[in-house]
Amino acid sequence: MPVQFLSRGKTEDIWRPVTRAVVYRMNQRGRELVSPEISIGMNSHSYWLLRVDPAAGGIGSGSLMVRAGWTPREIVFTARGAGPFRLAYGNSRAQAGSLGIETLVPGWRTDQEPQMSVASTGPVQELAGESVARQRIDLKKWGLWSALLAGVAVLAWMAWRLSKQMQRPETK
Repeated sequence: MPVQFLSRGKTEDIWRPVTRAVVYRMNQRGRELVSPEISIGMNSHSYWLLRVDPAAGGIGSGSLMVRAGWTPREIVFTARGAGPFRLAYGNSRAQAGSLGIETLVPGWRTDQEPQMSVASTGPVQELAGESVARQRIDLKKWGLWSALLAGVAVLAWMAWRLSKQMQRPETK
C-alpha cells in the first residue's frame, strides 16, 4: 500500500511531506515478504503522521504494526585550553559554530580508530535563568518595518492629495 510520512515541529504548524513509499507484507509460497525499512533524512520535528492512501484498498486484514526508530545525534567537542569546561545552552543570541567531524578529528574516515576521550557532564547549573533563553525583540527589524509603513502612508497621502487637486475645476 502506498503511504506518506508527514511531520511538523509544533502542534499549530502545518503538516509537511517528508517522503512517500510503498509498504507491504505478504506470504508467497510459505515465505513472508516484507518491504524494506524506509530511511528518512535528518528531521528534528516532534510530530509525525503516517497517511495511508485510501485509493489503494486500505491496510487489509489483521492488525497494523508500525515500528519507528531514530539515531541520536552525536556531538563532538574539541578541547581548547585547560579544563574544566562548561557546556552552556539556551542563549537566544548564540551563533552557530559547528564544523564537520572531519575537520575536528583528523583521520575520522580512515581505518584507524581516532584517539578521543569521552567526556561526561556534571550537575545542571542554572546561570541566567529563563529570561535569557527567550527570544529578544529585534529593534532593527521593527524599525525598518515602521519606516516602510510610514513611507507607504506618505505615498498614499500624496496620491490622495493629487487626486483631490485633479478633481477641482481649473479657475482662471
